[in-house]
Amino acid sequence: MNERDQQSRLIDTKGLMVYYVTSIIGVGILIVPGIAYGIAGPASLLSWVILALLSYPVARSFSKLIVERPQSSGLMLIVGDVFGEKVGQSLNLLLAFTMVIGNPIMGIAAARYLQIIVGYDDHFVLLYGFFFMLASILLNMFGVKMSNRIQFISFLVLSIILTAIIGIALFHADFEQTGTFAPHGYTAVFSAITVCFYSFLGWENATNIAGDVKQPESAYKKAVPLAVLIVGVLYVLLAVALIARIPDETYGNTQTVLPLLLEGIVGEHVGYLYNALAIFLIMLATNAWVFSASRVIVSLSETKVLPSLFSQTKSNDVPVYAYLLLAVLYGVILLVLAFFQLDEVYLIQMTNFNFFIIYLFIYGAAIKFYKTVRDRLFYFGMMLLVLSILPFFEGSAILSIGIAILSFVLIAIRRSQGKAAAS
Repeated sequence: MNERDQQSRLIDTKGLMVYYVTSIIGVGILIVPGIAYGIAGPASLLSWVILALLSYPVARSFSKLIVERPQSSGLMLIVGDVFGEKVGQSLNLLLAFTMVIGNPIMGIAAARYLQIIVGYDDHFVLLYGFFFMLASILLNMFGVKMSNRIQFISFLVLSIILTAIIGIALFHADFEQTGTFAPHGYTAVFSAITVCFYSFLGWENATNIAGDVKQPESAYKKAVPLAVLIVGVLYVLLAVALIARIPDETYGNTQTVLPLLLEGIVGEHVGYLYNALAIFLIMLATNAWVFSASRVIVSLSETKVLPSLFSQTKSNDVPVYAYLLLAVLYGVILLVLAFFQLDEVYLIQMTNFNFFIIYLFIYGAAIKFYKTVRDRLFYFGMMLLVLSILPFFEGSAILSIGIAILSFVLIAIRRSQGKAAAS
């Protein structure tokens, strides 16, 4: 799928802003706040505030770069321009691995909410998670125009539902029962950040669809600030509502947030309705991430890392074979989780670490790419920020580093095979 001219690009500024919000708010706002609360207690609020404040420079760091190369996986092209094509391709392959590993988390999240409604055994969560991933792939096969309409509807529904939930929870809040603010110590806040960061993944995701955005420079500049404001306010208010509604000493290992916030407030049937809407929201977020992942697969195919088959399109400019590949790979990841009996918390931290590796290369490339002192200092500061968080990932970093090394090795092998065939 070659980059298209302005007339055939279908995502405008409004669509891009909506894509940002629906990419970021999904499983992040429905699952992660409960996990972070279990790690740091009420002090997890600090994690959300810190990441909300950092969202704008992070989002801006990617949007500023992508307008230099407004193409799918354009950031990786810039990395390739600076550090060499081999590094750029390796990083793009690592991004593909990261999306393949991380995207099924959203399918698992939807399956957990369905479990609350239906009541099936835990052993079926991963199976239903796979079905949800397949459903998202099928939605994307309708094409970009239909996907835009779905994302806009999701934004309206998301805004109404989440505002209602947070408003109801805060109205029934009891701040006197919160107890000790940092029961696990303030160092736990940094551990919570490594999990909460998953909720803010997506600022870089929107750069992968740059080839579909009209007037990229103007669209990204206008869309980012509003999207950051919406996302930050929703996350912080939800964290406040959770802390005010659920005492830390009585908090269990539940990862689904909505039932906790609504427990004792609404009737059982209303609770089921909210859980169903939660599934709907997660699926719309999944739709955005699957769409982005398909663009990464296509870009790998166009740069001959993957066979050309995966960049071929059918009707509505849909890369069908790329989506079929994603379906297979998502299934493999879920089978691995089932075999090794791993949960999504480990997967979340590993996915985050992978993105941090990618960030370091992008920011390093930006420092060399830009010539002004102001721009270089900005990206140097972003690099220091990423480095300051990395030590808190602990065990999940080992597998992430292994996947990064594997990406570089596979690209080296692929390039050597290409040279041998050419000679």
